[in-house]
Formats: sequence, structure tokens, C-alpha cells
Amino acid sequence: MDMHIRSKGFSVNEAVMDAVRRRLDFSLGRFDQDIRRVDVRLSDTPNLTGSDDKSCQLEVYLSGGGSLWIREDGHLFTPIIQRAARRLSRALARVQGRKSIHAPRA
Repeated sequence: MDMHIRSKGFSVNEAVMDAVRRRLDFSLGRFDQDIRRVDVRLSDTPNLTGSDDKSCQLEVYLSGGGSLWIREDGHLFTPIIQRAARRLSRALARVQGRKSIHAPRA
């Protein structure tokens, strides 16, 4: 699975990149043949109260064309990455289910 990880507002170290790759490989591995590329965008921006708001945006480009996009916000990266990966996995399962319904029968 071709994966691109980018960050805004902080620098991503190897430990974070490995954790993101492992989580997405686990969540999206069964859809590997349907996925052309995954873009991961992590951002950390201060809000008005002084705390940091973190977000994880996942965009999957499908091998048959089209893309899916998920965004999660929160205060810690680990749970928002997990939620985003889980939501993306469910969305891909729905898309795969629709493709099998509309596939021509032999």
C-alpha cells in the first residue's frame, strides 16, 4: 500500500510514522487490492484556549477511480488515528459491498 504521511504544525518522527503505518495496514489491509494510495495529513494547531487541537485526515485513492476522505479531530493523536482508520475501513467495506451488488453476473 502506497502511503504518504504529512504533518502541519509539528514534525513527524519515525515512531509516529511507524505507528500510523501499522494502524492503517491493520485496518485497511484487506482492501489492499482496491487501494491505489493513502494520504495521511496530521495537524496540530493551537486554539483560542491555549490547548492544541489535533486532526487526522485520511484520503484513499481507489484503484478503480474515485477517492474516500475521512477527518477526525481531538486532543491526542493515537485515538483520532484509530477512529479515522476504523471509519475509513467501514466506508471501504460499504463501497466494496456496493461494487459486488452492481457487478454483472455470469
